[in-house]
Amino acid sequence: MSDGASGAPESCEPGGVPPIVHAPGTRLRSALPCFVVPDVQATADRLHDTLGFNTCFVVGEPGCQFGIVDLVEGQGFHLKSNGLAEGRRNAANHRQAIDAYIRVPDADAVHATMRAAGAELLSDPVNQEWGVREFGVRDADGLVFAVGSPTSGSWDEGGITISPELVVPDVGRAAAWYQYVLGFDQVDPWGDPPVYAIARRDGVRLHLSAAKPPFEPRPNSHADEIWDVYVECEGVDALCEEFRGRGAAIAREPVTQEYQMREFDVLDMDGYVICFGEARS
Repeated sequence: MSDGASGAPESCEPGGVPPIVHAPGTRLRSALPCFVVPDVQATADRLHDTLGFNTCFVVGEPGCQFGIVDLVEGQGFHLKSNGLAEGRRNAANHRQAIDAYIRVPDADAVHATMRAAGAELLSDPVNQEWGVREFGVRDADGLVFAVGSPTSGSWDEGGITISPELVVPDVGRAAAWYQYVLGFDQVDPWGDPPVYAIARRDGVRLHLSAAKPPFEPRPNSHADEIWDVYVECEGVDALCEEFRGRGAAIAREPVTQEYQMREFDVLDMDGYVICFGEARS
């Protein structure tokens, strides 16, 4: 267990934990899953052709590229290539779980569009007991996505949103860490003990799923590749101090990058690196 566990309660139960207070002027806007793939441009092209993603940009030489793709503005993936035949994040140990959750207004319509484009669909849309109509789809790199829409009403924010999913050894402890250290003040666990949880703060949702032995979490950072989640936010410096005050391990202090994002990194209790970034005009 990493030092990122500092300050984390043992479970999702509030108990004697102080109330969660967000720093003034802070807001989480979106959370982009980050994946290491063999060829960023090829992955971006396939995601466009089969799943309808748009390429924002790809930079760097083949084998050492970085890119961002999105379904709608601000909702997408970060991609990095490592020059190997396989991506690191999903080599052998993430077959048990999804890698991102895509929330859409109409799962059946999206399913039909993806089928027509030749996507590898893992299931037809099915109504789940948790009030969502879902199906699975896999891309050529082995990344698996769940696509879902509400069976009644609509998502609170409407439109399309993408959420990362992190595989963790103890969902209850991980959910508590995100709740009480990073201030995700609404946590919905599933199961007793929890095998799944959704942590929410502002417009961001983070999914946590239980690792099934012998599988273990394998963060991108284990090979200094890339962060695991990129959170676009407001009030980045105040957010860093908020997290520090609740015992978060700050892996990289706030710094303004040449691409005009001010960023800092947090190391979570399972070794995942969460980057928080705010645009600088």
